[in-house]
Amino acid sequence: MFIQSLSYSPLEASYGIKLSFNDINPADKKIADIISASRSNRISNIGLSSAARPIASGESFKIKSSTIPNSTVPAIDNSFLGTFKPSTVTYTNGQGSLTFYQESASDINTISVVGDLYSIANIKPREFYLVQFSIESIVPESAQITLSPSSYVIGGAESFSPVTVVQIKSLYSKTSKALIKMLIKDINTNTVLKTEYTQLIVSDSSAAPCEIISQDPVDQSYIYLDIDNNWKYDYQGYRLAEFIPPNEDTVVKLTKKNVRLLPNRLDSNRIKIVIDPIKTANYNISIDQIRSAILSQYATIQNSFALANLGNKSYDIVVSDVLLKPEDLNNLVIAKYPPVTGLDIKFSEVAKSEPYAPDIAGIPEVNLLRYYNDNNITYLGEIHFDNTIYLDSPVVVDYNGVSFSGNLQTATQGPNYLTEI
Repeated sequence: MFIQSLSYSPLEASYGIKLSFNDINPADKKIADIISASRSNRISNIGLSSAARPIASGESFKIKSSTIPNSTVPAIDNSFLGTFKPSTVTYTNGQGSLTFYQESASDINTISVVGDLYSIANIKPREFYLVQFSIESIVPESAQITLSPSSYVIGGAESFSPVTVVQIKSLYSKTSKALIKMLIKDINTNTVLKTEYTQLIVSDSSAAPCEIISQDPVDQSYIYLDIDNNWKYDYQGYRLAEFIPPNEDTVVKLTKKNVRLLPNRLDSNRIKIVIDPIKTANYNISIDQIRSAILSQYATIQNSFALANLGNKSYDIVVSDVLLKPEDLNNLVIAKYPPVTGLDIKFSEVAKSEPYAPDIAGIPEVNLLRYYNDNNITYLGEIHFDNTIYLDSPVVVDYNGVSFSGNLQTATQGPNYLTEI
């Protein structure tokens, strides 16, 4: 099954993308006038005029006699009538031609004729159709995506194009990918009549290497806090989480984060780039545009990645390169504003670069975990965590053979009541 793939910028995706699927034809529909016909060595050639849309190679079509007879131009020969699939197609501004193979058909010299070219019905006719749109997948999973509308009803036998508006905002990277499913049903019987998919790619980095910054890797889902590690999670000397259990059998599971989003003591030969989110918004510039400009300018750069706006800080990029110095980036042109015809926007106007320094350990947040049922409150423990890493992240507590889940929150919100799973 062929799935079309469409690319958009993060700005376009955040405002909303009008997503159209293939035309739905409950009945044959005229798409062009036939003005000439010929055949040589079983290859038929049809000339077209007033074509309503391009005809794709491999798309089946139907040739019929003209519904408007012309006394001065002969009707197309009956040997051309029928349903065929073109082998070649040309099309320019409503004019074009197509060829197809006909077995055991006599040669006919090119002549002017009148006839009609029809598209073929691609769905069974129904009184009413239910059109539904759904999100099959989104990468990264943390990206926010909405469909509007998610469904609607359409009636009659006229052709129509299923349309919805998709809005995508990625929380941890400006790059994302989504697979959208379109489904058409008979509203009276709930029978599925047609299914179609479209893939949406959101990125400013089509011309340069780009990494999707995923909050959670797929190789391992959880970090475990249990008796074996004394209910502590340390990384490079940073205490990211510590659990005070109600008993020795209690186990806590936290989502394992991408290590590039975790605090770092110090890496040599690195530059930290702090991007001003207000200035980039004013110029409609994304973090991926800045990253792409750097990668395009400095071919020797070995590695680059985003530190995903942790704790509502400015966007950060860390660049690894032995030869690059912070001041080298100041005059780098990032984009034009307005786009294409405007003035050059330089790196120094939207960001600053500085030597990369170790991260400072944050003050831990405290979360009291509880379970409420039938007016009884069960104490599930107390967890201390780095809120720049785990605030609002999922947490699972295995207690006395039962699992409870929720999201970590701040102490100001009071006890955190989890849900049994």
